[in-house]
Amino acid sequence: MNRLIIDCDTGIDDSLALLFAGLRKDIEISAVCSVFGNCSAHQAAINTMKILDLIDYPDIPIAEGENKPLVGEASYAANVHGNNGIGDVELPESRRELSPLSSVDLLLKMVRENPGEYTLVTLGRMTNVALALEKEPELPRLVRKLIFMGGTIYHEGNVGPFVEANIGGDPLAASKVLSAGFDAIQVGLDVTQTTHLTTDDLRWLKKNCRRECEAAVDYLIEALKGYFRFNHEASGMVDCCPVHDPLALVMTVAPELGEVEYWPAHVETEGRYTAGQILIDKRLHGENWPKLGCVLKVDHRKCVETILREFC
Repeated sequence: MNRLIIDCDTGIDDSLALLFAGLRKDIEISAVCSVFGNCSAHQAAINTMKILDLIDYPDIPIAEGENKPLVGEASYAANVHGNNGIGDVELPESRRELSPLSSVDLLLKMVRENPGEYTLVTLGRMTNVALALEKEPELPRLVRKLIFMGGTIYHEGNVGPFVEANIGGDPLAASKVLSAGFDAIQVGLDVTQTTHLTTDDLRWLKKNCRRECEAAVDYLIEALKGYFRFNHEASGMVDCCPVHDPLALVMTVAPELGEVEYWPAHVETEGRYTAGQILIDKRLHGENWPKLGCVLKVDHRKCVETILREFC
């Protein structure tokens, strides 16, 4: 069983990731921590509760996290994810209650009580994790592994020539986290931007999903309308969208579908065009940076099919 603590800024692709994880039999979502990004941290926490309601997921701790980066102010991606983060789809209010703990304190409480039991999956800015590190420097040894959606190695960025949004949204936090000694795996734009969910996939899903997944599928079809439109305008994609956050969950439970290369890595924290860029050093005698596992190839179609099958 994969026991996960998921830290996310619940937007459209995060919601698909949560649904996939919630339906998968070999995943236990032990807690969800929200952070700013696609929307505010508070809205992300509310969205998380509503998304888990769609599949009647058991009651778990859901905490509200940080709402701005370590340095500077937050910006949200309403042009991508809508004003409410989930494509402006209105879902029923949830009866779940937020944890009285912050995301940072919930994360620390859980890993201290069960050291080595949890894989930490981050789908947004790493601000919560960086602040948790300040309180608990042993955090990298208290979690089993860190898997994060963010960054790009060779693919062009999506918020700058070299920079992806999650890392670019708080470069200092990412730098602190990735230099702290986690056993870390990066799932970035090299594979997410080239793994596509299509309108044909959605039609197939609508036709073949289990009855208990119909509400979740109806939500996805509605929420993805604007997401498809944005990706057409921004990247020229036709009748499809990238599978960013869900792919990090797929790599968590089905790593055989990808190829990982380990290289010394460093996050740039300065520069108009480079703040948030992940650098790897492939020289024989290069920089003495911590090694990072980078997922640079995946079986695109099998990854998408792995996600879709959980609804059927």
